[in-house]
Amino acid sequence: MMLLLALMVFVAATDAHSLGGSWQVRSNVFGSESDRTCTFVQEDSVLKGTCTSDHGADLVAGKVEDHRVTWQLKTQDAGKPLTLEFTGTARSDKDIVGTVSLVELGVDGEFTATRTNKERN
Repeated sequence: MMLLLALMVFVAATDAHSLGGSWQVRSNVFGSESDRTCTFVQEDSVLKGTCTSDHGADLVAGKVEDHRVTWQLKTQDAGKPLTLEFTGTARSDKDIVGTVSLVELGVDGEFTATRTNKERN
């Protein structure tokens, strides 16, 4: 009985932090808003996938630690390389909020991410 209870708690805790699936990410840096559709795959604490915007698709690399979520993508802005670093908190399995840093420009803004569908295992 105790083993079954421990297994149920482990499965519930694991699923609570699964961020795999499709997300709509809206960022705002100094009043300039941009939207991306990100598809995440989570394997344990490793987060990977792609984010697509008007500028094309970019690979994502990141991690999940408890409710803290971080990911980075490298893109181009007017032909120059630009790294975006997202640092946020998963408030639920449908909602992430946090900051986005445009590394090469040295500016920060805010982002919200809303799940559009959950990855099926």
